[in-house]
Amino acid sequence: MTSGKALSEGYHIIGVTYEGKQKNIWVDGELVGRSPSKGLDYGKGSVAAVGALREFGFEFRSGIAELIICDSVDAGQRAAAEGYLSAKYGIGALVPPPRVG
Repeated sequence: MTSGKALSEGYHIIGVTYEGKQKNIWVDGELVGRSPSKGLDYGKGSVAAVGALREFGFEFRSGIAELIICDSVDAGQRAAAEGYLSAKYGIGALVPPPRVG
């Protein structure tokens, strides 16, 4: 999945979700890409990757400070995780964490 939006220099919070037949990608709380997807297959001979797909010429030239993996997440949980990462690393995400109480 790709996005037509270029990232500015600096640090970013990138979130990705997979919803059965749909992949979505957010940058700093903004949805920047959406793509239909077939089911996930991690059978014999398949490879899971985070960052980029070298076999398609997309090299990953950066660093990952933290990776959070969940088996399911709703919009509020995704926003809360982005808010947590924003506060922890001092990155100004566009979506503030939801208020509790």
